[in-house]
Amino acid sequence: MALNSLYSSGWFALGFAAMKTGDVQRALDAFTRAIQLDPENWEAWGNIAYLHLIRKKKKESFIAYTQAVKFMRDSWKLWENYGLVAVEVGKIVQALDAARRVLDVTNYKITGVRLLDKITQYLEESSSNTHSAVSDGDYCANKNLIDSCIYSVDKLANSEPNEGMSPEKWQMVKLLGNILDEISRRNPIADIWGLCARCHRMNGDLIMCSVALSKQIRSYKGSDMWKDGDRYRRFAHSLWELCKIYITLFSSTGGHEQLQSAERELQNAIKQARYSCIFLVA
Repeated sequence: MALNSLYSSGWFALGFAAMKTGDVQRALDAFTRAIQLDPENWEAWGNIAYLHLIRKKKKESFIAYTQAVKFMRDSWKLWENYGLVAVEVGKIVQALDAARRVLDVTNYKITGVRLLDKITQYLEESSSNTHSAVSDGDYCANKNLIDSCIYSVDKLANSEPNEGMSPEKWQMVKLLGNILDEISRRNPIADIWGLCARCHRMNGDLIMCSVALSKQIRSYKGSDMWKDGDRYRRFAHSLWELCKIYITLFSSTGGHEQLQSAERELQNAIKQARYSCIFLVA
């Protein structure tokens, strides 16, 4: 590089080598020099974003990822990383857009469960009486981005915000619900049904929450489940969550059918577990 300091690829190679040896600062300097010479080098921007994450500078990482996705629109992994960092800095509109991009790029073969789980967790944990999910300014500034996240199928379109939920947070929950609803139609896996249940619960719709949990439980069932400890634990957790929802519904409606459903689900699970244990021992 001392002979030709204007060679962008050389700076990129130097940055990559420094990154491999763990020299974060030198790698960052080299990649920064690379983008100064070639501002559209999305790989350099992505590496800068990664290095900022190592240094726990999430805002700087988000800025770098924003540049990376500007110049590379067809990498689902890049969009996922961008979305994950967006959640970390509270940019939920951008995170939702990233989740949609992952689906578009992969034609729904990659559902982006990890990113969607992070978005769901953020919305669950955000204060219900503040605008922590998204500020007024951020919401208005990204109106076009919000519109692009909306799918034609919108189960929550005519619903009202849950009591105590800010309009901004409710809008984010609605957008998340739209994305999850679309995925559940095209790639209905257990994890997606679980996220659907959590989304409906945030919106205060316990009936739809119980429906989604029931579908998640059915997705887990099968002969392989009893041989897979992790899968069985997830099944048991979902079943327990469903029973709690049934109990809550019973408390509010007084109808015994919910308690009977919970009892029936538990008895069936225990019966199947006993049968499987006997079969495996035999």
